[in-house]
Amino acid sequence: MASILVTALPMLGHVSPCVAVTKELVSRGHRVRFLTGRNHQERVEAAGATFLPLPAEADFDDTDMAAAFPQLQGMTGIRGLSAIVLEVFSKPIDAQFAAVTEALRTELTDVILSEMLFAGVYPIALQPRAVRPAVGILGISPMTLKGPGLPPYGMGLLPARTPLERVRNRILHLLANGFVLRPAQRYLAQSTQRLVGRRLGVPFFEMPGLGDALLHLGIQGFEYPRPSARTKLIFTGPLISTATGSPLPPWHADLEGRRVVHVTQGTVANTDFSTLVAPTVRALADQDCIVVVTGGGRPESEVEASLTAELGSVPDNVRIGAYLDYSWLFPRLDVLITNGGYGGVNLALQHGVPLVVAGNTEEKPEVGARVAWTGAGVRLLVRTPTPEQIVEAVREVGADPRYRENAARLGAEIDRAPGVDAVEDFILTQTEPQRRAVSRG
Repeated sequence: MASILVTALPMLGHVSPCVAVTKELVSRGHRVRFLTGRNHQERVEAAGATFLPLPAEADFDDTDMAAAFPQLQGMTGIRGLSAIVLEVFSKPIDAQFAAVTEALRTELTDVILSEMLFAGVYPIALQPRAVRPAVGILGISPMTLKGPGLPPYGMGLLPARTPLERVRNRILHLLANGFVLRPAQRYLAQSTQRLVGRRLGVPFFEMPGLGDALLHLGIQGFEYPRPSARTKLIFTGPLISTATGSPLPPWHADLEGRRVVHVTQGTVANTDFSTLVAPTVRALADQDCIVVVTGGGRPESEVEASLTAELGSVPDNVRIGAYLDYSWLFPRLDVLITNGGYGGVNLALQHGVPLVVAGNTEEKPEVGARVAWTGAGVRLLVRTPTPEQIVEAVREVGADPRYRENAARLGAEIDRAPGVDAVEDFILTQTEPQRRAVSRG
């Protein structure tokens, strides 16, 4: 049995994949402590881990980011991105590091598993291996590490195909690191120097390469080639937690023999249906298909009321569910229309479902770019597509079998991926031989 410390920002999209890893490790007999925000204590404990709360200075309510970070309100574009990276992902480093240090002081720890944007783990990783536990970084979004010909992370650009594009990407890297990310990188470098006497010497999005391994919760086929990564890359495949065993909705038989389109804005950005759900429902109202809508856990009546407010009425071909068993739904889908959440896209690929992706916040431009690059779907380069754009994209995906074939190819790679076995193998290589023997049983 190994003693493991998991760390995650107090944001659902960061906590959930770590919970999936934690649940499996606990079931295999490992001791797991999980450091994150108090809003997520229940899901951490449900996974069998010991919950450790972040200090107040590093904790916030991710369901109300406006209240948590009022200084960011009204900021958009490059200025907004720069401020978010500084305020949300960088400034908590001192309090996060203090909490990690206290957790290590109170219990002998073999391995730290940290999601990639938890800054407080990187001062630990900068120290010599002889004086710290092993550090495994969990890649919970499209990979951020640079590679030859790749554009800066976050822009949603494809890898360079021509000399001119390679020059463009080099210039964009200089602008990103020298201007957009500079405040955060300067803050983090000064912090690590103060905390452990070692200055952070890499750009912000290269930090996941500072661990002893980057355990990427995805597949190599969905990632751009990186032949010179600064750390060991381990592709685990996506670890997707989905509700299973839920009762089938009363309309479940309506899907049989029909073309089925599912539209979702994920579990966070689902309060304003005007961005994707409502345009999709409007676009497909007179199409020969069933449109399945969920609201990220919102009650059906609330989802219906939101759609009615946007559209005037809910079309006859729409079916609404508060919670749907995705293991039942996804094998029945012809197309998934999504704002590009990493987990939802991987779930679609796992089932060989082609995609239409429209999203331009957080990691979503990078997800959409990879969908386009792999040929698994169509990317709409807008956050709020028009009904005409949606209809055309759905028609294109349905008319060209290569989209489904490419999605199925990636799904087969996901099925072959090692999953938590790869995480455990990394953990066991960091522990004493006798511990390895006990854990393997």
